[in-house]
Amino acid sequence: MAAKRKIEEWGPEQGKRLAAARNKEDLTQKQLADLAEISRPYLSNLERGVDVPSVGTLQSLCAQLHVTDDSVLFGIASNDPTPVTAAAAQPPLATTATTVVRKEGQRVIDLEHGVRWGFNAGAPGHAGMPRASSKDIVYEPGGASTRTGYMRHPGWELGRVISGTLDVLLEREQGTETHVLNAGDSISYDSSTPHRLVNRGDETVTALWIEIEYADHQPTPP
Repeated sequence: MAAKRKIEEWGPEQGKRLAAARNKEDLTQKQLADLAEISRPYLSNLERGVDVPSVGTLQSLCAQLHVTDDSVLFGIASNDPTPVTAAAAQPPLATTATTVVRKEGQRVIDLEHGVRWGFNAGAPGHAGMPRASSKDIVYEPGGASTRTGYMRHPGWELGRVISGTLDVLLEREQGTETHVLNAGDSISYDSSTPHRLVNRGDETVTALWIEIEYADHQPTPP
């Protein structure tokens, strides 16, 4: 019988790694909270493992600290934490680096607002290649990447809904652009565009989500 995946939760270990990343950037809690547009007490609770971040809060904090989400969540260090530039030399057709993530070994964590992330094999970013992460995401009915407001971070997101119906909201200058994705539908967008993912239906949403980041990423005009 295959081993059952362990579902992790945000706690003191994640909080310690978040605090260590903040200290490495020589930021106070107040400075980081202001940059991430959250309150200092909330950040303090996150660092103590008392509160659980939303997807939007976690991605905002990681962007400000120049770290990957899996490094904060699981202590996984990439070979090169700095994403490469899009103008770098053409990467070779083959590399010696291979990553395999078995189903029973997938790292899975529950976040705030009914969201679960399961990390698949990704690419750390090297030799002219962008950093890429691949996740199995689950949004329970009513689940959302942020309770209110939108999130944004450098790069591109590509997603494909496997089951359920997921709303992807993009905030444009002319107003909110809403894309209702059913099973089999896919989407890609510039993730520096303010966006929000939400499950407004009665069925749990499962999807495959990929994030790609270049160091010299230029935001798409709104």
